[in-house]
Amino acid sequence: MKTNRFSAVEMLAVIAVIALLGGVALPRFGMAKAAAKGVETKGGGHFVQVALERFATDHQGHYPDYLIGGAAEYSQYEAGNGANPFSDITAITDPATLSDLLLREGYLLAYPKNPFATYGGAIHRFQDDIGDPLRNGTDEGKLHGTRFGPLCEQMGNVLADFRFTEFTAKVHGSERTFASFAGVEYAAFDLWETSKVKPFLPGELFYKSMGPVATSAIPDADEPLVPRYATSYILGAYGSIRSKGADVLGPEPMLSFGGKMVPAWTRSTKAEANEDGRYLGSPYGAASEHKDARAVRGISGLFYGNPNGIRDGIVIVLTSED
Repeated sequence: MKTNRFSAVEMLAVIAVIALLGGVALPRFGMAKAAAKGVETKGGGHFVQVALERFATDHQGHYPDYLIGGAAEYSQYEAGNGANPFSDITAITDPATLSDLLLREGYLLAYPKNPFATYGGAIHRFQDDIGDPLRNGTDEGKLHGTRFGPLCEQMGNVLADFRFTEFTAKVHGSERTFASFAGVEYAAFDLWETSKVKPFLPGELFYKSMGPVATSAIPDADEPLVPRYATSYILGAYGSIRSKGADVLGPEPMLSFGGKMVPAWTRSTKAEANEDGRYLGSPYGAASEHKDARAVRGISGLFYGNPNGIRDGIVIVLTSED
């Protein structure tokens, strides 16, 4: 009886073919998986937008000044606890102290899950590095909510807004003022810078509001313009590091107010600035810089979109006019 046997050369040939097919299939599988997560991220953005519109319906067409994200929960964090550093998930004792207005007033119980957040410990370490108080294991997180949730798996807003540093809430029958931590500064523009990527951004949100201008914080200084209330917004989400996405964010515009030029959003001395000292996290550009851009309601002279020539990795952009 004849027995079929493979020679060493034939075996090596088979292995080479399998490796070749795997080399073709695996990258495509990775791209398909990233694309599916991108679709889920877009769905999360729409979910948040629905909550924003419900909020505006109940508040005379006004939107939240800022968003934080995450959840009304926190956990303990143990850095040396291997693959499971989070434990003892606990609900915030008093929802009135939550910094995020959608969470505080019950329009969201938690922000959508970030499909890219497969291991929250890395995100927590980044929060720890930049000193974000709204992280697990801090007294502020226990009082005001956690930016990315108790497991760092929820979407969170990573675009700083230095106009709204405080909020007031009624606690046990009396008004109290708390720090909002909306101005915690992430390097949250340009997912791609040259050949380097920022892997903490995929699946996260950005949000910026605008509306009728009341005043600058300090009229005689280069301070941001502060709207009386928000009548429009821009909301977006970051996609996979496999895709460079859209170019939406850029330098903050300088606007004429009271006979002088003042920043639209920020104070003038922030770390993440371009060569002109202008903060690079604005989703709105000045009309003179974007003649073909779409106008939005609110502060005169601001238009939707502010590209700076570097892809931001944004997979969805939503506004109050969508």
